[in-house]
Amino acid sequence: MSREWVDAEKKNPVDRRWVMRCDRDTFGPGPRCTTESEPRRDLNDLPLERFAAEGWFIAEKHGDLCPRCLADGHLPTHKPYRFDPETKR
Repeated sequence: MSREWVDAEKKNPVDRRWVMRCDRDTFGPGPRCTTESEPRRDLNDLPLERFAAEGWFIAEKHGDLCPRCLADGHLPTHKPYRFDPETKR
C-alpha cells in the first residue's frame, strides 16, 4: 500500500487526510488498482496489522496488494513483511 493524501493526484492537494492505496500496477503497465482505505487524519490510525487482518498482503518493502486483487488472482511479487510479535509492527 502506498500512504498518500486523499487527493494526492491533484496538483495542490488540500485534503490532509491519509489513505492507504493498493500498489498493484502503481508504475504500470496497467491502470492502478483503485482500492483504498477509509481516510484518516493521523498516521497512527493506519496500523499495518489491521490491514493484514483485513486480508491485505503486506510486502516487506513495496508491492502490497488489497484483498480484491488477491481474490482476482494477482500474486505478490515481493517478500511479505514480518510483523514483530511484541510490537505488532
